[in-house]
Order: sequence, then C-alpha cells, then structure tokens
Amino acid sequence: MALQDYTVGAASIPMDGSRRHFLLRNLVDCYNSVANGGWGTLLSTDTARVIELKEGWFVKKVWVRLVKIGTVGATVLTQVGDTIGGDAWIATDMNIGTTGTLNQVKANLHTDTNGATEGYLYLADDYILMAISTANFDGKSTIV
Repeated sequence: MALQDYTVGAASIPMDGSRRHFLLRNLVDCYNSVANGGWGTLLSTDTARVIELKEGWFVKKVWVRLVKIGTVGATVLTQVGDTIGGDAWIATDMNIGTTGTLNQVKANLHTDTNGATEGYLYLADDYILMAISTANFDGKSTIV
C-alpha cells in the first residue's frame, strides 16, 4: 500500500473574528490527470493524505462530500482516519462509484475521544488519511 500525498491543494478559511478557528478544506481531484491539474486515479491499494494537521490543533469534525462520481461501480470509500486509527473519523462505507449519490456527505467524530470534548487534540503533527477499497477512484471529493 503506497501513501499518496494530496495535501498541496488544501486551504484554510477563518471561521470567527478572532482568527483562531479555521475550516480546512481540500478538493481531491482524481478525475483530471496530473497534466490537467488533478491527481489522477487513486488506486484501491493506496492511502491518500488529504489534510495536514499540526501539533496542538483541536479538530472537531471531519466530513467528505462526493463532488464527481467515479466511473467504476464497485468503488467504496471505506475509511477516513489518521495515524491513530485508519477509521478514526469515518468508519462507515460511502459508495463513490457509479451507483453512488452525487453530493452525498459522510461525517463523524473521532473515535478516540469522549463526549465532553467532541473532537481530538493532536499532540503531534499528523494527517487526515483516506482509503478506498474494491476498485480505483477516478472522481472528485471534498474533505473538510
């Protein structure tokens, strides 16, 4: 399983007047080739780094939205996690192939936390990771 780094396209937007809360977003474009500004097909044997996290950041929620459906019917996003757990953020399958639903959203809280904090404090630099199974992905998704 190869680790593919898709973090270069990520952006952050301030969410409050104090500029202490941010919304991080990355469009994972597997539809367009590298020559056309995309990343090319994400193989089912690879894991994609989609958002870079820094030590001391407290992350409240992670969600995925399917922007362009892939061309293979069996493509399923199986997990979104980090180095703590491969499915720490999203552990339920999301069909991102031809039988998927455009603009569907999956979201969840980190599994290594309690209800009081409703998030996770990163004590070291990390990444949000995305893994698919069964078939390669050649569509687009947004990770926030």
